[in-house]
Amino acid sequence: MNGAPLPQPNGFPLRLIAPGWYGIANVKWLERIEVRNTRFMNKFMARDYVTVRQETHDGEPVWVETSVSRTLLKSAPVRVIRHAGTYRIECAAWGAPIERVEVQIDNGPWQRARLRRQTTAFAWTFWSLAWPNPEPGK
Repeated sequence: MNGAPLPQPNGFPLRLIAPGWYGIANVKWLERIEVRNTRFMNKFMARDYVTVRQETHDGEPVWVETSVSRTLLKSAPVRVIRHAGTYRIECAAWGAPIERVEVQIDNGPWQRARLRRQTTAFAWTFWSLAWPNPEPGK
């Protein structure tokens, strides 16, 4: 790392870098590699590393856990900025090179957000959207 042997806190003896994934998702302290034809679902991957979301089944809300897997695009609102009576949504997306981001608010029309230039293929792409008249509520 930076011309020196990889230190233990950073993943010695070997760290596997997976382009397109968060750095914290890269495997550290790697000592061996096993090649499998199916996904390895140990306790960590099958039970602890899941997303939880609410779905509706037969008109009833149900909480569903799904094993985290690769996706080419992830985006989550970071913050809403209020300045001089106007609002702006600011966010970051990551994954494959981002060509555009479109946002829909409360079943309104899809709106194209403004992107900042992405510096590399696997860097965050920051975007923003003017939100001139938000209605009260969530």
